[in-house]
Amino acid sequence: SISSFDPLPLQNVYKLELEASGVSSFDALGHIPVLIIRSLWGKVNLEGLGKPTQKHVILDRLYEATGFQALQYVKRVEIISCGQFISISDLKYCEEIVIEDCKNFTHLSPIDLSANWRSIRIIDCLQFSSLDDLRRLSNLEVRGSKIHDITLLPKVKS
Repeated sequence: SISSFDPLPLQNVYKLELEASGVSSFDALGHIPVLIIRSLWGKVNLEGLGKPTQKHVILDRLYEATGFQALQYVKRVEIISCGQFISISDLKYCEEIVIEDCKNFTHLSPIDLSANWRSIRIIDCLQFSSLDDLRRLSNLEVRGSKIHDITLLPKVKS
């Protein structure tokens, strides 16, 4: 069980995948361009992630993680089976978002129209019930929720 990291050996790491570790602070991981964290139990706050060099973050089965707004400047974010993820507005400046199997994700908060979203996939989020302003996206996929499945793809220039 690792609770904290020494940032020096990690400064040149491009991709890091962590599984089932007892991480208590993410400060040293926030600059790693591609970060995958799987199977983290217990309460963790994601504060410290999402520094300017971070490009792609995958969070898979972080059941009690909070502080998702730390990821708001990461270009591509995938959130899978994270029970505390509730609102997409936490990811305001992300360009590509995948939200999968997040049982409490509802997206009922008002959408900021200045958000950077280009592509959003929402898969098997049973409480998701409102598209609100997401309809303005040219690349949107919703499957397995309270609303009808929808797929909007960008128009291909001929």
